[in-house]
Formats: sequence, structure tokens, C-alpha cells
Amino acid sequence: MTNLERDLLELEKNAEDKELIEAVFRAMHTLKGVSSMYGFNSISDYTHSFESIYQGVRDELTLLTKEIFDLTFQSIDHIRNLLQDADLQNKVNADRHKILLDNVKSVVEKINKTAAELPIELKKDDLHKKKEQTWYIQLRTNDIFEFRGIKMVNIFYDLSELGTFEIIKNPYLVPYQTEHTEYWGIFFNTSAKRDEIEEVLMFILDDCKIIKVSDFNLFDNNLETHTDNEKEISILDAIEKEFKKPDEEEALLETIKNNNSFKNETIKEVSKQLTSRISVSSDKLDTLNHLVSELVTTNSELSLAIRHNQLNKIIQAGEKVEKLSKLFRENALEIRLVPVKDMLVRFKRLVRDLSLHLGKKVDFKIQGEDTELDKSLIDALAEPLMHLIRNCLDHGIEMPAERIKKNKPDVGILNFSAYQAGNSIIIKISDDGSGMDPEVIKRKGIEKGFISSDHHMSTKEIYDLIFLPGFSTAQNLTEVSGRGVGMDVVRRRIQDIRGDVEIESKVGGGTTFTIQLQQTISIIDTLLIRSAKTYFLIPLDEIEVCDQRDSKEIFKSQNKYVELNQTLIPYIHLRSEFNLEQNNLLTEKVIFINKNENRFALITDHIVGEYQAVIKPLQNVCMKSEFLCGASIMGDGNLALMLDTSKLIKSVFHNQIEINQQLLTN
Repeated sequence: MTNLERDLLELEKNAEDKELIEAVFRAMHTLKGVSSMYGFNSISDYTHSFESIYQGVRDELTLLTKEIFDLTFQSIDHIRNLLQDADLQNKVNADRHKILLDNVKSVVEKINKTAAELPIELKKDDLHKKKEQTWYIQLRTNDIFEFRGIKMVNIFYDLSELGTFEIIKNPYLVPYQTEHTEYWGIFFNTSAKRDEIEEVLMFILDDCKIIKVSDFNLFDNNLETHTDNEKEISILDAIEKEFKKPDEEEALLETIKNNNSFKNETIKEVSKQLTSRISVSSDKLDTLNHLVSELVTTNSELSLAIRHNQLNKIIQAGEKVEKLSKLFRENALEIRLVPVKDMLVRFKRLVRDLSLHLGKKVDFKIQGEDTELDKSLIDALAEPLMHLIRNCLDHGIEMPAERIKKNKPDVGILNFSAYQAGNSIIIKISDDGSGMDPEVIKRKGIEKGFISSDHHMSTKEIYDLIFLPGFSTAQNLTEVSGRGVGMDVVRRRIQDIRGDVEIESKVGGGTTFTIQLQQTISIIDTLLIRSAKTYFLIPLDEIEVCDQRDSKEIFKSQNKYVELNQTLIPYIHLRSEFNLEQNNLLTEKVIFINKNENRFALITDHIVGEYQAVIKPLQNVCMKSEFLCGASIMGDGNLALMLDTSKLIKSVFHNQIEINQQLLTN
């Protein structure tokens, strides 16, 4: 369904792309076959009627119109509903089914009328006949077909819609037959392409061999260019050439499928597990296989070294295990990563439908769709991103007439970009619309009582008011937004996955929402530090410099700055920030952090060293938990707290503004 929706969105931009038309038709055909096989008769009947429309498009009997596109998108939504209500028990679904089916039949009747009016020499059957090819399909059947619920009648019915065929038993050059296995030969004349034939045979494709015998219909009696003997030689040559190819998978498949343990319960369990699986690149699996073999070898080396009490070899094996553990970590995390483009289809559909509903023209541009995110992040981000896109379309981008008055193109631009920056993933959603006026937002905040009229705020703090519950600057309520519900949920959902969202805007120049996420990495390289008796962790790739300074020099001023390369950097004293036991040390360890070009320093007692941490979620049970994003249990049983550097940066600069204001007042 997702692939069908993606192809449709692309086809709407280029309605004459024959490959996309074929892809949509095949998807419809597959939906019909799959739904019929699994008993979703309402879906099967509907798609059977609907694919006639795209058959007409393929045969150039009709053009792709807005009516057909709208009907197709409505049908996709309806089919999703039918998956939950296959028997049409819901009255809304039943009524919608009838209306859509009537609309489909109306379009099909128009296509049939066009076909009937064509001159005889251009009739579809004659056109197809000129393009017919002959294929040979060798089919192997066995008892497992019954367990899989395969209905051969439906498959042969679908083949008959593509062309004509003849079946023979015990065909040419078959492998040995067993008590539970039979071989059949199918000569198939059709104008369809190979991938269309494979679509029909998709559920038995592992039990088939498909060979093209000729580029014309060998069995057409009207063709006098080939004698019967030449035809037979052509068939045998093509089949023999194909079956002389080595195929080691045949024996393997036969062994698996004839295994007594392959029962119906096993099939059900496998089907259940498939719903929670993700596609993984074979390269990543090859790497995993290599690492496993290395681990087995290292384990053998370690066992032998321990048995013979060889200390040097034990140390070497231990170092190998440490290296392998890091490689396993990287590989395991990569396996969970999926590209952002997997969730973009729903956003493309949202932009299309919503822009039509609002009467706006929008060009949705995408960059960085191959950026990879953890699967759990992809799922959690869908709703917040959808809400931000809706806001850009409804509040940001103006109506075409208004844009023209502002000397802008009538088509608005909505940009989606994703890229990786260090250990973070940055997602930006921006529009070229009217932008947000900080003065208007502040005035609304004062009216609603969120802030006082004499409260001094930076531009960023003003924009952050938008994320407060119930805050909205919309002048009118719409079906899309404007009730002040949602933006607070957006920030909360993003913060739940250790992320943050910020707003940049320019009056008349558009708005940009920037989401910064940390991969949901369970194992990361960190620097382990200690203040008093509490251990803290800092992501290693965010550390710029580690230094040691005299305590009196650090704490002599009130403005909380330390100097680095003739630049003053604000700092946080961990003992003071987390209310830890105070201790008058002569020297302090200073760790300079650089997070997205924002720099600050942490003052701590002791730097333990590099530490590979297994990070687990941390509930709000610790003091100052807003500055923590997880914890790790160390080898000695102590707990190390993971510092959230993004939150610390905000705290640092907020404190500095207050200190500077106090100094100016004094």
C-alpha cells in the first residue's frame, strides 16, 4: 500500500510516465491476488473493478485525470479501512464502499465506451496480438501448497486475463519426482511483461521457472514463417539452455518444504513475527556473520590460554573481545537504522490532500531522505512531524492571490531536510510563507496571562511561547488548526525521545522548525567523570578540551566564566548544580563542551577516563533530572548519570542573561 501511494504521488507529477503506470497497475493486481488468497473478498472485488481503470490507462484508452487520481487515493484509504472491516459491518464503510464502487464503474463505463468507438484495426486485442510472446513456465507442486492456503484456480484465472495457456503434465527435462512432488509445464502466450507474469505467480514463484521461448506467438497458426519442426526445436533449445544452469537453491527449498517439522503452526508463528520486522541490508548481515565467526575464534583462543595458564595470550584475547564488542555494537545499531524516506510517503500524501483542501499551491521539496534513523524514532516522530507540516501549510504558506500581491510565486515551497551532525540527527521543516511576528506572539502571551507586560524576553524565548498549552495566534479557527492544541504535544513527544525543537522565523520570509535528536543508541562512547561521590557521563564526541585549573582562579569572579584560547566560556559547577557535598579542592578539572557550535564548560573533581556506556532510561526520580537523559550501571555496581548537554547549554545561557542583568542593575 505504501509503495502504491508513493508511486501515485510521483505519477501525479508526471502522468505520462509509463513505468509508473505499470507499477500502479501491478500494485493493484497484487492487492487483488493477495486479498483473494487470504479471504478479503470485499477488497478483492473492489480492486478487481478498479484495476480496469488502469488497464484502460495502459491501453491509452483514457488519460489520467484529477478525477482518477482523487478516486485512487480515496480507494487506498478505503482499502485500509476494509482491512479492519472486511465484512463491511460498519455502516460508514458500507456506504462509502457503495459510493466508491459506483464511481469506479462510472469511470470504467467511459473507458469501455471509448474502446467501442475505436476503429477495428486499433482494437486492443489486435494490438496485443501483434506484441505476443511465448513463455514456458515449469511449475512444481507439493503438499505444502495446502498448508499455505494457495488456490491454484485463482492463479490460473489471473493468468487467463494476461493471455492464453496450455498445461502439460511431466514436461520436458524435469528433475526427479517424488511421492509428494509433481511437475507441470505451462506454455503461455501473452503480451504481458515478465514482471507482470511474476506478479501473478508471486506466491509460488520459488516453485516456478519462467523461460521466454520466443518474441512472437509460436502457436499462432496464421504465422507461416516457422515450420512445426522449427518451433519444436526453438522450444527445446530455450528450455534446455535454461535448465542446464546450476541451481543449488532447488535442493535446499525441497528439503525445507518436505521437512516434517514445517507445519501450519510454524507458518502462523512466522507470519506473526513478520509484522514487527524491518528490512536489513545484506551487507550488514554479512558483517554480523563475520563478527560472529571472529568471536567464536577468539573464544577458542581464550579458552586454550586459560587452560594452559598463558597470561599474555589471555590479555591479547581480552583485547580482541573488547574490540569485537565495539564492532558488534556498531553493527547492531546499524541493523536497526532505516532511512527517513520510509516515513515520507505519508507526508507527501498529507501535503497533497491538505493543499487541495486549503486551495493552496505547494511544492514539497525533500533533502536527505537517505538519512538513517532508529526504527523506534521513525515511529515516534510521525505524529509531531505531521503536525508541524500542517501548521506550515495552514498558518505559514499564503493563498496564491496573496502571494502574488507580495511579489512571490503563487506556488509555496515546503522544505523537508534531514542530515546527521555528529551523534545527532537534525530534521528541518521550513516554509517560505508569511513568517511569525515576535511582537504579535508576545502580545498574545500577555493577553492570555502567560507573561507579564514588563517581562523582558529574547526572540527565541518569545517563539517558545508557541509550545505552551492553549497558545495560538490564529485569527480564525479552521478544520486543520488554530485551537492552540498540538504544539505543546509536539514538543513533549520530541522531548520524550531525547530531542528538542526550536523555531526560527522572519516576518514575510517564512518559518523553520529545527528538530535535533540523539539516536536511541543504547551503547555509546563517553567520558566518565566524578563529582563528590556521583559519577557522570558525557558523550565523547561533544568534548573539545579537558584541562586542569586552580580553584581560586575559577571561582574568584561572579560571572561564571573560564578562559580558553583568549575566549571567555560560561561554566557549570557540577557540585553546586546538583547540590552535592562540597569539598574545597586546590585544583578542579575543566571539561570544555562544544555542542552544535555552542560552547560551555563543566567543573568536576575527577576525570576517570573513556567509558563505553550502556544507557538505559531514567525516570524523574533524581534531583535535577531535567539535565539527565539516562543512566548506566558500571562494572562495580555504581550508577553513572548521563548528562543532557542540550538542556545544560540552555541553562547556562539563561543563567548568564540573569547575571548580566543583575550586574547592569547594580
